[in-house]
Amino acid sequence: MAKVKVGLALGGGGARGLAHLGVLQVLEEEKIPIDVISGTSMGAIIGALYAYNPDINTVMTKVRACVETGSFRALMFDLNKEKDREGLLYKFSGFIKRAYLSTIIKTRLSVISKDRIENVINELLPDIEIRKLGIPFAATATNLFKGEEIVIEDGPLRKAVLGSASIPGILPPVEWNGDLIADGGSVSECPINGCRKLGADIVIAVNVKSRKRYLDKLDNGLEVISRANYITGTKLNDLNLLAADIVINPAVGNIHWANFKRIDYCAKRGERAVWSKLEQIKETIRKARFKRFIGQIFK
Repeated sequence: MAKVKVGLALGGGGARGLAHLGVLQVLEEEKIPIDVISGTSMGAIIGALYAYNPDINTVMTKVRACVETGSFRALMFDLNKEKDREGLLYKFSGFIKRAYLSTIIKTRLSVISKDRIENVINELLPDIEIRKLGIPFAATATNLFKGEEIVIEDGPLRKAVLGSASIPGILPPVEWNGDLIADGGSVSECPINGCRKLGADIVIAVNVKSRKRYLDKLDNGLEVISRANYITGTKLNDLNLLAADIVINPAVGNIHWANFKRIDYCAKRGERAVWSKLEQIKETIRKARFKRFIGQIFK
């Protein structure tokens, strides 16, 4: 049967991206081919780990070990003290209310230092070029200077993933070819374009963006700004997902983006979500292979 490239687009969402582990678990068990992987933010971290060593048990072990390290705990210390609220601006408001952090954010590019996030990335990922990964991989980031999406499929793996995962204002942006790049979620919460650029014929998108329910009141201007920005991001993400062939939506919307203690919970939600789409995935691949085969016969 004719070869069809299957791409996996792993979306951003902080700790909610741990659901990607469960998705990969089922796809691997069911022998669904993963020919290329693209990732945004947490999706870039998990995707890069799997592209380097496509064995989900090894990836799981690596993630669990990292969460227990001193480097990771130092990085997440302040984040995990915040209340479980939705919307990045709303969560971040708890920080900027404190005088000393308000001063920091006005005088430098981020609250958390570059060293802290680099230590975590270095513990997770090897110091290699992206092109040397076992599975073709691309990290999606936002070019802050040019105001556009950047799909990184070549260059230092650690640096590319670091740029894709750098939450604006909280983690520092990364210099890349003379520009500054940051979290890809600003332009592509679920990096479908990355998979297409790598040559995917079929794209399976894993969307872990939280969904807000109806609100009946807003108490202050910050809440209004937060809500408006969230609506914009959600609408952009919805439009982006239309370009995928299959969309998997793990039910992890209630997880705080900084709560990395819920690995098992998120992974299980990922497993359940992909099981519900498994027949659709297999059928989509079968049809694409048959269409490619027929096309080659009558070429």
